[in-house]
Amino acid sequence: MTQPSEPQGSSQPPVPPIAALRAALGITQEEFGALIGLKTKGSVSLVERGLAPVSADVALAIEELSDGTIDASDLNPIIAKARGVDRVGNHADSDTAKLEETPTGQCAGLSGEAEAGA
Repeated sequence: MTQPSEPQGSSQPPVPPIAALRAALGITQEEFGALIGLKTKGSVSLVERGLAPVSADVALAIEELSDGTIDASDLNPIIAKARGVDRVGNHADSDTAKLEETPTGQCAGLSGEAEAGA
């Protein structure tokens, strides 16, 4: 007797760690954004999917919320460099120009200040 199996290629991709953290906390993207310093659901979605650079402040907030299971060094090259880590995880392909720090210490385009006027 053969065991039922899933058709090849039908399995869903793994949930990114930031999205899994939010799901484990049982909160919405808006609530998660408020905890990590992002103002919009769209910004949270981009960060969860690794499609936007993460500011040092946001990366540290995510690390704290995850009790260290998500390493801020994997999310932000500035933190990785400061910690002497020679790698950046999901956001390794981020354009360093997008990581320009604003006076508030947030990443331009993903800070609460930058989004307040949006």
